[in-house]
Amino acid sequence: MEHHSHTHPNVTVISGTPSQHTHSMYGAYTNCGSGYNHRHLGYLASGGGSHTHSLTLSFGAADLGSPWYNHTHPITLVSCTSVDGSHTHGFQSTSGYGECTYCAGEPHRHTLTGTSTGAGGTTHMHTIGTVNTGTADPSGTPENHYHPFSFSSAVADSHTHSMTFALASATCLWAAHTHASASGTSNSANHSHAVSGNSGYGGEPLPVIAKKPIMNGLVYVE
Repeated sequence: MEHHSHTHPNVTVISGTPSQHTHSMYGAYTNCGSGYNHRHLGYLASGGGSHTHSLTLSFGAADLGSPWYNHTHPITLVSCTSVDGSHTHGFQSTSGYGECTYCAGEPHRHTLTGTSTGAGGTTHMHTIGTVNTGTADPSGTPENHYHPFSFSSAVADSHTHSMTFALASATCLWAAHTHASASGTSNSANHSHAVSGNSGYGGEPLPVIAKKPIMNGLVYVE
């Protein structure tokens, strides 16, 4: 069986918008009457910044499968455009539960009032991991077909936000209490992008199965 390995022309696709991510930062400590200080996490709402990247992809060689469309190609990133991913987030409406052994006996949260959030995200690009196309579109032919693909870019653009927020009064097992306003830097987060599309058209002839003569008595026939 003779194979003729083939590839497909490069394509350029526009990524999806970023995967959603959140950030958090601890509020100020206070004593609710238990004799122990506790604090709560303040959360930024899910977001990602509305931007996309243009990725040029190439496709490695592969042979036809059995059936012919049952084969895939490795995908390599040729280039990814650099874009500015700076963005802000709104605040979630409530804090996390109190981080205190004694408060855990009566879990409670506080209404969270966000007063400001700084921009985060930087000019960046993405790489891709080890990814492959899907199998060929069977409506094509061995000589002329394409492959769909769908994967996520590697995560990138690790960033933080400045946060200032206040926690309204809440009641736990011990007493009604509040926390001082908190200002600081959020934890770090990053994002990825969905990348999908189709390879360019390419192909190869079906493998040729060589005919072998068979012996019939003293005569070889095909």
